[in-house]
Amino acid sequence: MENSVTRNRKKSTNIMRLHLVYYMPGVSTCLMSMGQLLKGNMGLQGDEKALTFLGKTDNKALVEAILNLLQSDTIYWVNSMIVTGEDLVAHVSLYVSDYKIWHRRLGHPSDQVLDKLQDNSINFPSTLKTPKNPSVCEGCAKGKMHLGSFPENSACASRPFEQIHSDLKEYPVLSYHKYKWYVSFIDDYTSHSWVSLIRKKSDTQSVSRQFIATVKTQFNQTIKEWMSNYRGEYATEEFEKFLSDQGIKIQ
Repeated sequence: MENSVTRNRKKSTNIMRLHLVYYMPGVSTCLMSMGQLLKGNMGLQGDEKALTFLGKTDNKALVEAILNLLQSDTIYWVNSMIVTGEDLVAHVSLYVSDYKIWHRRLGHPSDQVLDKLQDNSINFPSTLKTPKNPSVCEGCAKGKMHLGSFPENSACASRPFEQIHSDLKEYPVLSYHKYKWYVSFIDDYTSHSWVSLIRKKSDTQSVSRQFIATVKTQFNQTIKEWMSNYRGEYATEEFEKFLSDQGIKIQ
């Protein structure tokens, strides 16, 4: 995006890269979110007439938005144009290299790992700096906490498939093949587990029926107890009747 900024009576032109950008067919006006710009390592100055977004590192004016009272008293307009082709090469993104972002992106590695990545990888940000006194990372702190031992339970299964634990879980993002949820089946006796991927929550009962049939046909075993949190897709009269017809006790 190319836009002009006037500061101290001097007009300058900036070209920058916006990320993330969503393509919305049928929308005639390009919209920018103030919240997203501020998350992109930018600061804000201005009043009810005009807003100026500044780079946090150098305090340079990057985007200027002006109020147009003839059209709206809450929407600010940026005099800009979309740049394509070679003009996009080597321009700075609004999302500059940030230690916290890369620390989370790479699975919370140590500072020594991030320092070595700059010399042992291709196109890794060379401007990334490790803070001398970093704030406490919530993810790292939780990952190092130890859970107390679970109390022993004498009511364990005495044979494979006697008791099955099942649950429905949601992925934080869609998988490559567009799966959003998975149903897990864990055998209490062997701790062996099976997972079925599903695209709709309504498919939970279908894959559960298939698993029960697989146990009976492939392993020549019958399930005696079915354990789940019994809510959502499990808590239906149809599925309860199906388990009862199979002689399976619901826990």
